[in-house]
Formats: sequence, C-alpha cells, structure tokens
Amino acid sequence: MDKTGWMILWGVVICLSMVLLALAFYFYRYRRETELRVASFKSGLWARHRKFVHRVMPIIYDYDRNKIEADSAKVRYDAQQNELNAKQFKLAEASIKLMELNEQISETKDILAAKNLDLLAVKEQLEEEKNRSAALLRNILPERIIQELDQTGSSKPEVFGDVAVFFSDIINFTAKSSLMPPQVVIAELNDIFGEFDHICKRHNCERIKTIGDAYMCVSGMTNYDGKICLNIIEAAQEMIAYLRQRNETHEYQWEIRVGIHCGPIVAGVIGVEKYIYDIFGDTVNTASRMENFSMPMRINVSEEVYKK
Repeated sequence: MDKTGWMILWGVVICLSMVLLALAFYFYRYRRETELRVASFKSGLWARHRKFVHRVMPIIYDYDRNKIEADSAKVRYDAQQNELNAKQFKLAEASIKLMELNEQISETKDILAAKNLDLLAVKEQLEEEKNRSAALLRNILPERIIQELDQTGSSKPEVFGDVAVFFSDIINFTAKSSLMPPQVVIAELNDIFGEFDHICKRHNCERIKTIGDAYMCVSGMTNYDGKICLNIIEAAQEMIAYLRQRNETHEYQWEIRVGIHCGPIVAGVIGVEKYIYDIFGDTVNTASRMENFSMPMRINVSEEVYKK
C-alpha cells in the first residue's frame, strides 16, 4: 500500500476515533445529566416524601391512639357489661329467692291467721267461761272477796261491828217437798229465792247463803248507810208480801218464819277447793233462834233491832 493509502487509512481511523470520542463524550454527558436528573428527582421525591410523612404520621398516630383508646374503652365496656350481667344475674337470683320468701311468708301469714282465728275462738270461749265463772262466783261470794282472791289468792277474815242478820225458813217444807217431784222442788226454791235476791238488792241487803229451804241475808256489810235494821225489815216485809201474792196464783203455797238480830259478826271464805262465804258469831246464832221462835208469815226481831 502506498503512502496515500496509508494516509487515507489513518484519516479514516482518526475520523472514526473522533466520532467515537464524540459519541463517548455525548454518552458520558447524557449519563451525567441523567444521573443528575435522577438525583434531583430522588431529592425532590424524598423531600415530598418527608413532607408527606410529616403530614400523614400525626394523623396515623392520632388514628392509632384513638384506636387504642377505643379498644381500651371497648374492653372496659365489655368488662362493665360482664359485671353488669353478673349483677343482673345475682339480682335475678335474689328476686327469685325473694319471691320464694314472700310465698313462704304468705303461707306463714295464712297459717298464723288461721291460728289467730283459732286463738280468738279459744279466747272467746275462755272469756265466756271466765264470765260464767265470775257470774257463779258473784252468786257465791261478794265482789270485794272475788277481787281479793284474784289479787292475792286468799281472803282474810273480816270483822264487822254492826250488821243486821236475817234468817228465814219455809214452814213444813220437808213434809211438802217429799210429796213433790225433785225438779218441782228445785224450781219452787229457785223461783222464791230468786225473787228474795231481787228484794235484797233493792233494799241494800246482801244474801249470804241458802241451806235447803233456809235463807240468810245481811245488811251493813257493804254500803253501810246507818239504817241497816230498817233496810232488812223492809226487805222481810216485801218477801212476806211476795209470798202471799204468789200463793194466790201458784199451785203450791208456802209460808216462812223470819228472825232478825243485829250486832258484830265475823265473815270469811271457808274451803280451799270449793269456796263458801259464811258469817259467824253470837249475832248469827241469835238471829237463827229468833227465826225458830217466830210465827208463820211474821217477823221476829230482837230487842236490839227493836231499839234501832
């Protein structure tokens, strides 16, 4: 190859080298600009990312915090609900037990009411028995003696300084009553002595006892009014008048003798299981003797009674 050929070859090589250098420089610059652009892009992207993070993170933090608080509140609410349910369950159990107790109380009330009714019935019966017993006692004992027995269980003997004593006896009662049925005899005595009791009460006198057909009463033991002899004489007169009127209308006619004396007496309750109230003393004996010496349907009084 000649010199010209080599020059041309070298020229071509030099041109190609320059072209390659230009291309390399261009690629190098392009790459650098690209890297710079990428770096700039990345720097801007990071700045935007940081700005985004600064804006978004508080929101995310608040959201997480609110969520945690909501979860905690839900847990507390669930716990409170469970506690409330447990309390409601216990309250329901207590209500059931209370209902059962109320039923038992109602049943007990019904039982107690029934027993109270029974007790009231028994109490009424006891009151009736007590009233009957008191009435029987009042027919046997004076009221003050009954009160003393109720309070102390015993009665002390009493001494009365001035008492008028009445004795009466039905004439021929034994002979007549032996011919009569027993129920008629008792009915006749109840009729006569019942009216005698009313007469005594009207004249401030008090019956002491009856022995068979004998009737004894006094004036001056209670409600002393200073006219004991007058009271008992008026009572005796009314008794005789009653018998005379009764004899006019009844099948059986009866007559009595009456004896009256006055003076001191001793009175008291005799007996432990069966009580009897009686009076003692010379005054009682004298009144009995005055009755023995009396006339039919007449009143025999002692000198002491006559003087008063």
